[in-house]
Amino acid sequence: DAVLERATVALAAEMVGTARRLFDMTLAYAKERIQFDVPIGSFQAIQHKLADMALELERATSAVQYAAMTIDAGDDDRHRATHVAKGAAGAAATRAAKDGIQIHGGIGYTWEHDLHLFIRHAYGSEAWLGTSDWHHDRLADLLF
Repeated sequence: DAVLERATVALAAEMVGTARRLFDMTLAYAKERIQFDVPIGSFQAIQHKLADMALELERATSAVQYAAMTIDAGDDDRHRATHVAKGAAGAAATRAAKDGIQIHGGIGYTWEHDLHLFIRHAYGSEAWLGTSDWHHDRLADLLF
């Protein structure tokens, strides 16, 4: 169980890194892509998507850091923290992938842009060691 918890938190940390990279790529693209003579990042719809991505990312980052601290300290809360971390990291990675591809438009699907590599990685990692929904169910079992 201890090895599985460590592996799950390590995967969650990697997923947070993937989500961070997707967010950074999307933010940079929103600043440089011009539409109607202004950057698309100035449009409110794009700003809301980027803000939601950033919130999910910060939530997942905090959850993964807390889970790593509890495992390192041997805290009794490590079981719950592990499930929260993987669930939050999965939500952040899939949201960053989904919104990132929408903001990038058609270029995100092409071989000329690296976005598709991170999207594949985000969705593939979501399934490893349990999906976010599975971890939420295990968390509910622990809480109730």
